[in-house]
Amino acid sequence: MKKGNLLSELPFWEVLDGTVITQNGVAEIGIKFGPLPSLTQSEDDLERLKRGLQSILRELVPQGERLRLMVHCRPGGLNTLEAYRSGSVQHPALELLSRSRFELYERLHRQGKLLEWDFFVTLTLGKPRFGTGPFLPLLALSRIFPSLAQRPFVTFAEDELLELLEDARSQRAALVAAFKNLGWRAEAMGSDDITRAIFRYLNPEFHAVNLPAYEPTPHRYPEPETTRDHRIAPSSLRSRLAKVDVDNGDRHQLWLGSSVVRILAMHSRPDQTAMGMADSLLAMNGHGWYVCDFVHSDQTRTTDALKDQERTYRGVVQSAVQLFDSNAKVASEELQAFNETITRSGEHAYTVAAQIHLVGQDEVQLAERVSAAISRTSAVPGSPFKLCAYNTW
Repeated sequence: MKKGNLLSELPFWEVLDGTVITQNGVAEIGIKFGPLPSLTQSEDDLERLKRGLQSILRELVPQGERLRLMVHCRPGGLNTLEAYRSGSVQHPALELLSRSRFELYERLHRQGKLLEWDFFVTLTLGKPRFGTGPFLPLLALSRIFPSLAQRPFVTFAEDELLELLEDARSQRAALVAAFKNLGWRAEAMGSDDITRAIFRYLNPEFHAVNLPAYEPTPHRYPEPETTRDHRIAPSSLRSRLAKVDVDNGDRHQLWLGSSVVRILAMHSRPDQTAMGMADSLLAMNGHGWYVCDFVHSDQTRTTDALKDQERTYRGVVQSAVQLFDSNAKVASEELQAFNETITRSGEHAYTVAAQIHLVGQDEVQLAERVSAAISRTSAVPGSPFKLCAYNTW
């Protein structure tokens, strides 16, 4: 069980002009989007959508950067349907059907079964600033003096910060345009949108709270001074975002205030992938998050590593000394075909991670949702998802 100040674990330093500046100097931007239902699209539409998403990952995510998809599912949505209630219906039978349908929606809303989804995409920009990374001598001494392990924020010069924010605006506009080209609704996330999304993620029991407009911290004092005299410490971004206590004493779940979080994570590669495969993962039957990361790998290193593996397996197969290995032959042929495919198609490689966060306040109901989620994830070829232990988070 780990005890300590949660604020020290959060990487956020400031939000400026819709851009999150993390403590190591890396920036992150975000957009909101609304995908179209796949049931209303033809096979050709889905094929164009797949090519468009591949193009976004290849062209708009620089090598070494991370694009993150976040889907927030929560009880609600009745306000969205209110516009249909007020619509005039001429035929008495249609009016009866409409009234009955809204009574059903209201009943589902009271039971917490009427759900709505928010879709976000975030993208990292830049590299960690010099002086914020790990320094081995200090890491060794930090076992004796723990305060040495805390790396300070390395401030930006004014021209560096302005350049970073301008780059963030350009990348954000490019992402919005690319998602609109897919036929989806998309808009840039401002500072208020970003802080609201982070607040809902960190404080699940307050997911419906309307936060005031975010104002950057006007001034800062050295941490030793604010530790000695808390009265001079301004309200920082992290202290405004983290509002609940955290308890990780339970091995298979995390307590955030009065809410319980259980996480299913992808622990191995799926046997195969297909368009729309993640649809079943979004049916969380309640409050939760689906998070999927795509890190654009260095293509030269990846290609060289795959070719080295192919040569290794081919050598095992052709070796006259070692016994013939049928598995090595299969692996060699598959790697050869794979290398030829990516060379011919120009596709890029990515490091991918995915998690499903299920949130609830009733442990019995949450356990039922976890069981249902495990059953749904088993539909993914290879059943790559499993329940996380707290020390893997």
